[in-house]
Amino acid sequence: MNITETRVVSYREKVIEQDRIARELQPPIAVHEYGLGSNFRKMKSRLEIEKILAERGLGPQFNPDPEVTQSEVKELLFEDAQADEEGNFTFPSRRVVLGHTAEDISVPTNEQHRMRAYFVLKKTREMTHLTTNLGAPTLHPGSKGPQTYEIYNEEKHSLTVNINDLICFVDVFKMDDHILEGSTSVTFGNQTRGAISLGK
Repeated sequence: MNITETRVVSYREKVIEQDRIARELQPPIAVHEYGLGSNFRKMKSRLEIEKILAERGLGPQFNPDPEVTQSEVKELLFEDAQADEEGNFTFPSRRVVLGHTAEDISVPTNEQHRMRAYFVLKKTREMTHLTTNLGAPTLHPGSKGPQTYEIYNEEKHSLTVNINDLICFVDVFKMDDHILEGSTSVTFGNQTRGAISLGK
């Protein structure tokens, strides 16, 4: 009996292949490169979260406080963090960290920009173990200011990197028409440097 060795395909390989297929089906008109800013909002540890929820009566086994909104709950679960003077930052294992693009971005009203699902090293273009914006990769038409990264370290251990070494590729797609500000069909992502929104 012939035994064929089945090679385990890594998560990174899957993401790269899915990204390649998506761009073949809908080729972008341009590709931008954006860096990573020094301000972050880091999700607290599981133990810290469980303690906070218990103290506030907000855990699944408690009756939620009707005076506390979902937005306020999110604020309780995240803490501010910052890269050091050299640009080093430690991403905890399998915990969400929110960050901003290093650049202020202005998306034309007749374009849609889509972040790729991972960061790469600036010099080598090698894919890192830091994924980003898997659930919400789109920068909507008319969005302005630093745009949010939802960063996730897929490793089982924390990962310290220099943020100046990282970039994210953003694919640009042309739209048939301009989107008018105030349109109910799109949420404009206008943001302010250093004020990372947790969403609604």
